[in-house]
Amino acid sequence: MLNYLIKIIDGGREEDKKLLEKFLEDLPSNGCISYIRSLVGKTWHYDRLFSNLEVVVNKWDSVEYEFLDKEVEEKKNNFFQNAVNFMEYTSSTIFIKDHNPNLCGIAEEWRENNPKEYTEALEKIPEKGRIVGESYDDFVRFAKQKLNKPKLSWVIYTILILLLPLLGSLITILIQEYFY
Repeated sequence: MLNYLIKIIDGGREEDKKLLEKFLEDLPSNGCISYIRSLVGKTWHYDRLFSNLEVVVNKWDSVEYEFLDKEVEEKKNNFFQNAVNFMEYTSSTIFIKDHNPNLCGIAEEWRENNPKEYTEALEKIPEKGRIVGESYDDFVRFAKQKLNKPKLSWVIYTILILLLPLLGSLITILIQEYFY
């Protein structure tokens, strides 16, 4: 009974904490997120750029990986939207370079044939990467703070559990004094 009451008052925090741990295992900040947030130049390592970002976004875009806390879920969705925007933009602006599947970048032909698009891509790719990194940080920080901050109802519940034996004794004394 006590465990059931704890789960009701907890509001799914423990499940959300476990889900956040799993998310951080699937997409740690020191992996492709670190690489994406610091993009410079015009040639990148393909595996570092997309290594597990695309897999995580596709895997975690399902009900099994939804956070019960709606604000945390909103922050996750904001990060996912920024990640999808980054992937969509880069998929139309970067290509395999020098016949090396591990290198990608903006097509050199664009420099001469489409200088405006070339310059725009050189600016937008790092900017979109920075936004992905910032929204990742925002989601993770917010989730950690929110899920580790005690809920007021949990505090009240704990106080009541601690005071319940005292209240029971007080009620027993009052009943005995009043009726006897």
